[in-house]
Amino acid sequence: MITLLSVTAGLVHGLTIVACLYASRKAVPSHRFVAFWLVGALFFVALAGLELFDFPQHLRMFLKLMAKASGHYDERRPLQVDLLLALALVSVCLALLGVYAAMRVRRRHSASGLVAIAVAGALGHLVLLAVRIVSLHAVDQIFAVTRANWILFAGMSTMVTYAAVRFALRGPQSNLADSHF
Repeated sequence: MITLLSVTAGLVHGLTIVACLYASRKAVPSHRFVAFWLVGALFFVALAGLELFDFPQHLRMFLKLMAKASGHYDERRPLQVDLLLALALVSVCLALLGVYAAMRVRRRHSASGLVAIAVAGALGHLVLLAVRIVSLHAVDQIFAVTRANWILFAGMSTMVTYAAVRFALRGPQSNLADSHF
């Protein structure tokens, strides 16, 4: 079902797509990161399609039905704790990557630091999608009350959009100067 939130998410992803395409266009003279920004645009095209048609919810319901049919649905609690801990660890690592990249960009105006910010934002989207699909009860209660998942999705898209626009505004000469991560 198409909702106002899914359309809004699609629009936010659309803005990120445009920013990634703009960054790839600006990267052409230096030949650095052109493919990265094009893949980023394709990634957000896929995310927009998934959100617009509420694919995570449909997949969650399908997996729930499969677990009930196989008799494993009541055995999911111990696995959910392990999964939540793993997702929390991945989230902390992504946050550290984002902080590292932001510090690198701030100190050196590094193109690879901007790419790292975009990677952290895109991977954050995948973590949030996994949380939505797996449907952890405690996390679902927080998301249902605060709509935190939508806020986090917008934040992750904003990270990628910021990195793409900042990369594009740097100019081709400064993109050539940054040769290592």
